[in-house]
Amino acid sequence: MEELFLSKGFCTLEDIAKVKTVQKEYEGRIGTILLNWGIITQEQLLEIYSAYFDIPYMESSEGYEIKKLDSLDIPNSFWVQNKVFPLEKSNKDLKIILNDPFKIDIFSFIELQTSLEAKPILVTTQVLDEYQLLYEQKDDGDEVDLFDDDDRSNLKELAGEAPIIQKVNPIFQ
Repeated sequence: MEELFLSKGFCTLEDIAKVKTVQKEYEGRIGTILLNWGIITQEQLLEIYSAYFDIPYMESSEGYEIKKLDSLDIPNSFWVQNKVFPLEKSNKDLKIILNDPFKIDIFSFIELQTSLEAKPILVTTQVLDEYQLLYEQKDDGDEVDLFDDDDRSNLKELAGEAPIIQKVNPIFQ
């Protein structure tokens, strides 16, 4: 993949050498490190992923109506938590949008749940955020609750045990 970054002129050999040094100690993907360091943009990273994995890259949501696909047997919380959203459904496949092509296990889950072939399309975080807002809404307009009662009680228990929380709680009561 690093050859693609270099051939497109998105970074230098020196940048790649620095990334490899960091990778040895902290791991991480080359593209993500370059992005976090501000050497490349997200659009450039997605362009590289598109070429490397042979996955289409959709620069904006133009041409597609931003709508929720309700006919799928997958809860909204799945889409929101995994930052992967259905774009369009046909008889044989389901186009899904994401910005991380390394989520192969999610493709398999979607295919098992829907009996459709998952066709990934890379998009920017901005496009994903538009879909996330849509999928965080219940049909009546309320937000989806991503925590169940057990999660809530565990969080309350942990918060109650934390010494700093115990010291700060009286201030707010």
